[in-house]
Amino acid sequence: MSTNYEVIVVGAGAIGCSIGFHLAKAGLKVLILDRGQVGAGASNAASGTLAITEDISPYADLERESFKIFPRIASEIKELSGVDVELVECGGLDLLLSENDAQSAERNLISASQFSETRLLTPEEVHDLEPELTKELMGAMYRPDTRRVNNQRVAEGFARSAIRLGAVVELGANVLALNVSENRTSGVRLSSGDVKSDVVIVASGAWSNETLSLVGINLPMRPIRGQNLNLIPSKTSIKAVISESTGVLVPRNDGSVMAGVTIEDAGFENRVTVQGIRTIMNKATSMVPSLENSTLNWAIAGLRPYTEDDVPIMGPIPDVRGLIIASGHYRSGILLSPITGLLIKNLLVDDDIGPLSDFGLDRFSENPNV
Repeated sequence: MSTNYEVIVVGAGAIGCSIGFHLAKAGLKVLILDRGQVGAGASNAASGTLAITEDISPYADLERESFKIFPRIASEIKELSGVDVELVECGGLDLLLSENDAQSAERNLISASQFSETRLLTPEEVHDLEPELTKELMGAMYRPDTRRVNNQRVAEGFARSAIRLGAVVELGANVLALNVSENRTSGVRLSSGDVKSDVVIVASGAWSNETLSLVGINLPMRPIRGQNLNLIPSKTSIKAVISESTGVLVPRNDGSVMAGVTIEDAGFENRVTVQGIRTIMNKATSMVPSLENSTLNWAIAGLRPYTEDDVPIMGPIPDVRGLIIASGHYRSGILLSPITGLLIKNLLVDDDIGPLSDFGLDRFSENPNV
């Protein structure tokens, strides 16, 4: 392995691999490092839903732009790597299971309709679309633009495409130190020795704090565990993404259904639990009763990087030249992976910070722990 690169990306999840892909596409010499496997963290444990936040904010703008470019990126990945991320525009139904849900939906409809063709459906209209849904509902918010992907293929697709474009991916690589001298990065230290680079991008998800603590930087971020199940229905199942509160059901091309997701403040304890399975199945069967007879195909847990303000941290690290952060995407890492890679590329290749200025670490400057 060469010991000199233009950019080192620490983290081979959907975010890190997207960054590596976009930089390699721009002609930079890139090394992507991960202590585990490609996409083995939060990227693998996501549900695969692609839906936008329907409000006015820099974060919502970021989601909408990534949502917009996702089909082009998916096609590019497939052409380069042969990996099909199974992007499908399937629509989404937010179930209204109480009078409060229905009233809230009516209040939110005007705002939502500014950004999409969202509309309210009656119970009869909902069951016309999805006959397997519970009869105990008062309607649904229908979002026709909602998409789904096989989230477990997204990081792989980016990684394989980056390799085709000349990037190097090294797995089982534990970063022992970030080499910083006179407030400038010069690369990283691995067990095999130093790897030189003028730019290091920390995109290691929930472990980003651990990586940056090597140079005394503490992020206002912590891991939140999310568990997901893959179910094989015993009969005809759903076609749209179905959601209710924190519960979500996402169909896949192979006929299975992703069911989730838990939100657990469990530190770095990354494991599937009986309680988590029970919680998810209770949610799933309340939405689609026939899933009671489904087969539990597999279960997975992942640690999502949650920030204090529920918004990603992206951009240059203050006072350390060449050190960049791209983390804290929480439950939107898959959706935001295309735009994150593109914005980091714009920063390094075109010296254009653009929208990243709204997501920098400096917004927490008044926090004494940063």
